[in-house]
Amino acid sequence: MKLSSYGLSDLGNKRRNNEDRFLRDDRRGIYIVCDGMGGAAAGEVASGNGASMVYSELVEQEQVIESFQQQAEDAALQLSVVLETAIRHANERVYVEGQRNPDRKGMGTTLTALVVGAHAAVVAHVGDSRCYHLHRGRVAMLTEDHTWVADQVRKGKMTPEEAKTSRKQNLIMRALGINREVKVDTLTVAVAAGDRFLLCSDGLHGYFKGDEEAGAILGRKVPLQRVGLECIAIARDRGGKDNVTAIVVEAA
Repeated sequence: MKLSSYGLSDLGNKRRNNEDRFLRDDRRGIYIVCDGMGGAAAGEVASGNGASMVYSELVEQEQVIESFQQQAEDAALQLSVVLETAIRHANERVYVEGQRNPDRKGMGTTLTALVVGAHAAVVAHVGDSRCYHLHRGRVAMLTEDHTWVADQVRKGKMTPEEAKTSRKQNLIMRALGINREVKVDTLTVAVAAGDRFLLCSDGLHGYFKGDEEAGAILGRKVPLQRVGLECIAIARDRGGKDNVTAIVVEAA
């Protein structure tokens, strides 16, 4: 499977600094989006460290990635373990840094990582950044938002409409660096030629009018760069109150 991607991060209309970070590596099929939080420049530090630490640990496990790309038996399970372990290690390092430095105490970051192989992809996730997957013409959100309002909606205690106007809309329940240990969600999905993925921070998906709009954008038969730029334009045109980051990936 040949992979191509386009990624970009935008300040948005309201923020003075960008706390989002992203990494993409088409050769290895690795894609990561982080959205930092914390006072001063701590959010930038958390997101930057989180993304780079997870990527570095994955690169050190090159054999596992190669086995996954070659469809070796149990390779997806091995990769899931490696990815989850890398995120746990990054979480502890970000947490320790926050404890040691008073200016960075309480800093954290979301992290959504995608590794794409020949016929499958593994997603690992903490926080409220997202990964969408367009597969054979249908879109699916592969991640769950780890926020208070999303949890209330899942429990049936709040409607999606109420969640959009809640004052606790940005209350994140799970992120890297907040606690010494973190729970990581992982998922493996099938991949076919023509599939597309979108990894993005909440500065983008917060402006989507449902998953259908994400699918419509991904399904447009235009170059990936145009898809990415359209995503940024949507967020900015509809308010742009946060930093906006998007990676669009295509399997051919």
